[in-house]
Amino acid sequence: MGRNFVRIIADVHEEGSPVLFFLERIGAKIEIKHLDVADYVVSERIGIERKSAQDYVNSMFSLRLFDQAKRLSEAYEKPILIVEGNVFDYAKKKAILGSFSSLVLDYNIAVFHTADSEETAELIYLLAKRERESGIKLKIRSKPRMLTLREKQLFLVTGLPNINVKLAERLLHRFGTPRKVFMASRRELEKVSGIGEKISREIERVLDTLYVEAKKMDRYRNGKLF
Repeated sequence: MGRNFVRIIADVHEEGSPVLFFLERIGAKIEIKHLDVADYVVSERIGIERKSAQDYVNSMFSLRLFDQAKRLSEAYEKPILIVEGNVFDYAKKKAILGSFSSLVLDYNIAVFHTADSEETAELIYLLAKRERESGIKLKIRSKPRMLTLREKQLFLVTGLPNINVKLAERLLHRFGTPRKVFMASRRELEKVSGIGEKISREIERVLDTLYVEAKKMDRYRNGKLF
């Protein structure tokens, strides 16, 4: 019998990363591919995003973190985020812990902390080894998994401005269906905990502005007159 390597797929942007050096030194077989979602894939159900502590904080404040989290959680059954280094060196503890809680509760992402690239490689290797031993196939999921009806409803409502998953759930519990959420008046929306006048006004503006007018506003904002 030939040797059974632990196979791991890494995104092209990870080429040159010390993580790959340590993975190969441990004995992993690396395949470099262009990944639409995740930095590493260790099985058809596990996609891993890796961030340095500083990159994590930068992406948190730019909100890019939550867009990536959404895509990762839609594509993989067990999405994972690995943060290298001490994030508390770059931002206040309350903001960091708040973002962690959102990743876990709103996006069902497991968050791991590692001290450095070597420790990150060891964690990725162990996850890949565990999946291989369990008979889970290694497969890239470039397309999101099929959403449940509940997830589709939440997806619709989180499309409203400043509405995260937690607020979307509150809205759906109060109004019953996405259609009734969209039909609610500002006064009715403001009865939901966490939705004040500012959010309700922006929701009203998005829902009631004619598309052609919104298009003109966007073009004007981008410096185009027509």
